[in-house]
Amino acid sequence: MITFEHVSKYFGKNSQRIAALSDVEFSVESGKVFGVIGPSGAGKSTLIRCANLLERPDEGRVIVDGMNLIELTPSDLAQARKKIGMIFQQFNLLSSRTVYENIALPLELDGKDKSSIKQKVLPLLELTGLKSKQDAYPAQLSGGQRQRVGIARALANQPKVLLSDEATSALDPENTHAILRLLKDINEQLGVTILIITHEMEVVKEICHHLAIMEHGKIIEHADVVDFFGNPKTELAQRFIQKVAKDHLPIAVKQRLHSEATPNSNPLWHLSFLGKTSQEPLIAHLMQQLSITLNILQADIELIRDQTMGTMITEVVGSTEQIQAGLKYLQNKGVHVEVIGYVRNPE
Repeated sequence: MITFEHVSKYFGKNSQRIAALSDVEFSVESGKVFGVIGPSGAGKSTLIRCANLLERPDEGRVIVDGMNLIELTPSDLAQARKKIGMIFQQFNLLSSRTVYENIALPLELDGKDKSSIKQKVLPLLELTGLKSKQDAYPAQLSGGQRQRVGIARALANQPKVLLSDEATSALDPENTHAILRLLKDINEQLGVTILIITHEMEVVKEICHHLAIMEHGKIIEHADVVDFFGNPKTELAQRFIQKVAKDHLPIAVKQRLHSEATPNSNPLWHLSFLGKTSQEPLIAHLMQQLSITLNILQADIELIRDQTMGTMITEVVGSTEQIQAGLKYLQNKGVHVEVIGYVRNPE
């Protein structure tokens, strides 16, 4: 449905030229949710703006629904964009128009009559939970409600593709979760293909089928989302997952956490269990058979799409030989183990 072939985009000239995108290649399957994650300045926003040619690539091809957008005439590109909806971080609503009128705007610009507009807007109000707010103005809405208006407006022309540029980054956790549920419903009920740009791991975990990691304008890792969380390949991917793990640590542990081992410290393991492995008594084996002491600081079992994944953060106490034996045992069982730091023993 969406394919980038050797796409590069430059800003500036001569010695000041900077590659915002460098030879980017990936594909998004029809009906899937594809996430792109990376640090600030990685090129994520440039990438998504190239997906509908709001930014025109300097090199490569952008193919959406079988059409190379770069080769289209201005009029044909305008028609193609009607089937590519876009959700913005800051909502981009017209303050002088009601909820109904904001959603109707793309249809008005397309020359639809009032009856046709009503037939399309009313179901979108229902879908996004905005029926009771259709006569309200943006200033009277919460951030989550304003983003729902933006989503409904993006769906007005019944697009095949939805582009989401940091759609939840301006929202609190409760509204973020609600918007992600809505996007998941849109994908599953309407079959809309979604390309979502984010720096939030929870967004990827909750709704994406596949994801790509960007750094310095390049895609450095591309994976099924379950495989990514279970076995991240690149250092950047590992750092993203470690950051999420560290954010959930108790404050007292954070204060004792260091990146380097010392004679008076214990390793802190972040464990990822996939599928049946999450149900096995692995920790009991480590403690009973290998005599390792585990101080479990955080543990959870969750669904990433339809796959069960268990995660655990634990302080590991034992001899060097015991810890190495435990690490080998877990790896042989298919458990991904990351050392996220070392915890100094209280003096």
